[in-house]
Amino acid sequence: MRERLKETREQLREVYAGQDGRGTPRPSAELLLSVMGSISVSVAEVNGQRYAILTPSTAVRKPLPELWGLPANLYEKTAAGFPEPPPNASEP
Repeated sequence: MRERLKETREQLREVYAGQDGRGTPRPSAELLLSVMGSISVSVAEVNGQRYAILTPSTAVRKPLPELWGLPANLYEKTAAGFPEPPPNASEP
């Protein structure tokens, strides 16, 4: 990620809490983990149709997959192609 930011001479912005606009060309792993936060997925079946709902992405999260060399639409593809849940996966 740092190499991609260096190549494009860009900075990762909006990553510091309470410091809108501040950016960094060399984000630390700790900073990236805090930006990612937690991502939840819920899978529900309604009338035989399965739906996967992910925590909404944020403007800060959107460029991260591409900066990591992953498809830019990885987040959306995850929800669309969520695997089959294991049988009897409901909680007691």
